[in-house]
Amino acid sequence: MHPARFRAGHRIGWFSGFVAVAAAALAAVLITGCDSGGAIAIDDIPASVEATLCNRAAQCGGGPDPAACDAALLISEEPALTGLVAGVKQGTIIYDGKRARECLDEFQRDCINSLGAPPACDETFRGTVAPGGACQVSEECVSGQCERACGNACCVGTCAAGPGKVLLGGDCSATGAVCVEGTYCKSGKCVVDLPLGAACAADDVCRRPGQCTVGLAGAGTCLAPPDQGAACSTNAPTCLRTDNYCDPVAQVCVKRKAAGAACSNVAGECAAFAPCFNGRCTAMPTLGQPCDGNGVVRCFGELVCTNGVCAVPPGSNPCAP
Repeated sequence: MHPARFRAGHRIGWFSGFVAVAAAALAAVLITGCDSGGAIAIDDIPASVEATLCNRAAQCGGGPDPAACDAALLISEEPALTGLVAGVKQGTIIYDGKRARECLDEFQRDCINSLGAPPACDETFRGTVAPGGACQVSEECVSGQCERACGNACCVGTCAAGPGKVLLGGDCSATGAVCVEGTYCKSGKCVVDLPLGAACAADDVCRRPGQCTVGLAGAGTCLAPPDQGAACSTNAPTCLRTDNYCDPVAQVCVKRKAAGAACSNVAGECAAFAPCFNGRCTAMPTLGQPCDGNGVVRCFGELVCTNGVCAVPPGSNPCAP
């Protein structure tokens, strides 16, 4: 599970792994969503995912307030997420609510530009259906692969053959084998991702958010992207924080500009959900607010521009007849 595996309208993009990853229950979660707590009940997963996405959008991308964000995300209609909940209830998926809490807490803990899901997200759901069995979502399958003719969670599929996720130290040499998060396949075995500062080769994997930076001499080191205030290069402009961008003049990672600030269309200059429009960082409109039908001023989340106003799209549930 990974909060951005589910749709998040503008594609908040992080569980591509949990949906654009969800109402008295939702209101409570939105208020307490940043606090660490105990295990998350499976029925609370949609609301918890949505609250997490909304919290991170506001914290790291200039997103709207929780109520406006809630109205723009259609998490409860996402087939992949509802399929997970159904699978847990019918016993085809083993669910760990504590790992789900750890996954969501880690996702919204800060604005680090992570290159992968926290290990806890990979350990939240475990499939029990053997190859050849019926499935609705991949998490039901021991192999982690549900093959469906329709290509999404709207039809019944079949669990494919395969080794599934391989644990640390396990054999990953078989075709289709994938090591659990926090490890990678090296010489046929799943080994721990290398820590920051470690020597690495091009085929090694560094602990997130590190990357193996190989110098001209061929030697590499696991390095994190530059933090706020650190030097950066427009040739490799990724900063450590998602709410930063590489200032092309100062060549330093600086805070992205908030809605209302002057801008000049420099890549990443404005907050993620307040793109540059007519020389100003402009907050994406939410439900009921004016929008541009030509797509210049896009609506936030799953909302679409209808007759000049952001509205819930008709037939939002892709599995509806």
